Amino acid sequence: MPKPLSNDLRKRLIKGVESGMSARAAGRKLDIAESTATGIVKDWRDRDSYEPLPTGGWRCSVVEE
Repeated sequence: MPKPLSNDLRKRLIKGVESGMSARAAGRKLDIAESTATGIVKDWRDRDSYEPLPTGGWRCSVVEE
């Protein structure tokens, strides 16, 4: 699994969107896939944070025996 984008790149993407660009256009300018750019912007709008969520770790199984 690839590593998340750096916070610096995420911050530049958000600044582009705040300046009036669409998420896709800002993603193209920064050479980020459009789906990734729109996902980061959606997370930023929903959570008010552009930082990636933690990965890995242990999670309980959804199915109980």
